[in-house]
Amino acid sequence: MSEPIQADPDDLEKHGKVFADHTFVMASVHDDIYGLLAGDIGIGHDAFSEAFRINYLTHVRALGDSVKGAKEGVLGISEGMRKMAADYRATDDAALRGVTGTGSGLGPGTGGPHLPPSTPPHTGDPHPAPHKP
Repeated sequence: MSEPIQADPDDLEKHGKVFADHTFVMASVHDDIYGLLAGDIGIGHDAFSEAFRINYLTHVRALGDSVKGAKEGVLGISEGMRKMAADYRATDDAALRGVTGTGSGLGPGTGGPHLPPSTPPHTGDPHPAPHKP
């Protein structure tokens, strides 16, 4: 039998923030790559140099776009992890309210189990004598 899955919302939140921090570095790399597209790359103007320039610019632009796509993917993972942490917290809070009766999980009008007001809760002790009609 497989082990139950357990999640620590604080851990998910922490790692989600670390992922978000990585996106700042990735954005800086993206900007640096696009900085390579600005200005003259210092080669001649003959046919070979022009072909090299076009090839260089095309590949540098593609690399920059790839870094941007990766950054957006990491940011999406970060947001997903932080959303998951919030969802786990909300589920845990709802379950706790349901068990403790402090929330909407159990109580009048919620469809939960109810005891009539005159019935004492069962303590687990056996009845002292049979009920008489």
